[in-house]
Amino acid sequence: MFHKNKNNKGFTLIELLVVVAIISLLSSIVFASLNNARGKGRDARRIQDLLQIRNALALYAADHNGAYPYPATGNSISDMDVVYRDPGCQSAGSSKY
Repeated sequence: MFHKNKNNKGFTLIELLVVVAIISLLSSIVFASLNNARGKGRDARRIQDLLQIRNALALYAADHNGAYPYPATGNSISDMDVVYRDPGCQSAGSSKY
């Protein structure tokens, strides 16, 4: 009935499925490692941002006789106790030390 041609060129369905499975496995490994690297990059950026804020506060305190800035009124942290205030500042309200 049907005669198989020995000169068939091409890949079988099983071979193609195996190649697709291997490629998807390798791509999932690559994407997982990229997400890990991206997270480490974000963490490094956050650490550097915090160091910059710390340095800016230290420079501010050096310029204002060791006093740090205090929270502005009307924001979400306005009910915090103010620990450091500029001794030369004549603002309304009592300063807490």
